[in-house]
Amino acid sequence: MGHGENKQDLNASYHIADQVAFVNALMAKLDIKKFHLVGNSMGGAISSLYAARHPDQVLSVTLISPAGVHTQPSQMDEILEQGSNPLIAKTEQDFYRVLEFVMEVKPFIPDAIAKAEAEIAVSRLAINEKIFKDIRSDLTKGLDKEFVNITAPTLIIWGEGDKVISAKNIDEYAALVKNSKKVVLPGIGHLAMVETPEKTAELMRDFIGS
Repeated sequence: MGHGENKQDLNASYHIADQVAFVNALMAKLDIKKFHLVGNSMGGAISSLYAARHPDQVLSVTLISPAGVHTQPSQMDEILEQGSNPLIAKTEQDFYRVLEFVMEVKPFIPDAIAKAEAEIAVSRLAINEKIFKDIRSDLTKGLDKEFVNITAPTLIIWGEGDKVISAKNIDEYAALVKNSKKVVLPGIGHLAMVETPEKTAELMRDFIGS
């Protein structure tokens, strides 16, 4: 919701529980009874809460640097306390700083494409701030207490160099999700599926196929 070519509605709720309800309605509309869930960052929190609230539908969960458990502060938290948001691009130059911040291994992006993406990011300023505010406020609501209800096999992948959500949270996340396996990737940041797609795909294939 709110990302990609989805509708951008500043009056909508992008809170985690509401996004879970949205995904549940979508699966019902598509008549998909059981499925594998994969989520990164905000999507990780949504996937975790979905699996906790609808365990009969979820075959497995793969979480990549997931939000949801936030007891160990990150570099982003320190920057937010100073009044800046390293994930929000207000200018085209900010967009390049965001890429530097979220990834330890940056993929090659042709200049023309990077410029176009930067322009899109800046045009989405209002909706990105709205989504961030809604999700950030959920971190104090205790939604992670529901994660103990996750019964599906769960793979937790975290980049050791994640500046957005500290990889130090992985142990507590795994402790909440009993049937879980954790993998920490050295030299990787917040977007393992972008920074090391082959390794991430290999981990997921082995996990889902086991």
